[in-house]
Amino acid sequence: MTDFPIDALRAVVRADTRPAYVQIAEQLRRVIRESSVEPGTQLPSEPELVQRFGVSRMTVREGIRVLRQDDVLRVQHGVGVFVGERRLFGGAQLGGSTTSSEPAWRQAIEDALRADPRVGPVDSGFEMWAEGMLGRMASEVSTVHLQIEDLNLRPEVVVLFVPSDEESAVSVASEAIERASSWVVSVRAAGPGDGARGEGDLMVTRTARDLDEELPLLVARGRRAGTWAVTTIEAQ
Repeated sequence: MTDFPIDALRAVVRADTRPAYVQIAEQLRRVIRESSVEPGTQLPSEPELVQRFGVSRMTVREGIRVLRQDDVLRVQHGVGVFVGERRLFGGAQLGGSTTSSEPAWRQAIEDALRADPRVGPVDSGFEMWAEGMLGRMASEVSTVHLQIEDLNLRPEVVVLFVPSDEESAVSVASEAIERASSWVVSVRAAGPGDGARGEGDLMVTRTARDLDEELPLLVARGRRAGTWAVTTIEAQ
């Protein structure tokens, strides 16, 4: 079996308005189709793809996850990523209207964590909530306050509840986002106590989990406008 044609992959275009993970998914899909890559062919290693695309490990993983959902790729844990059986595709475009916003949300959080976010202790109004969600005393949890935009450029105010001291909160949050093997996403209408700005505001709670950890890695609490499915469990 021939090797995957890594030379046919191009670096992510920063000026492109599409998220980097979408560009990666489209490139992999294109190369698999145009080069007639056989099922079972192993993709280059993650470090090779990171270097080739010029992005973070998390972004490469998000691009691969999009194609896993379509059965274009399959993952053999501890071995690598392989081309799946479903190799022939039309010219479908990936973008905000056709893909989940959750990968883009995680990328936006990762970017915001690099921009000197505000870190502090758990607010007294959320001490019991944070303890219940993370299974730790509130004194063992720090908060990281962020503001991001979704794929439709709608603002979302996010507070990360991180099981660490304030000094390590940002690095622990970044590591948790990379390590998480699944996210539980729950949505409800925002109430007066949530700081809602409009009648249609939503409160979104995301819990990052890892199969090897009994307790959550972190919990994110966000407020945004728009519509959403009620509850999802998303495996990475």
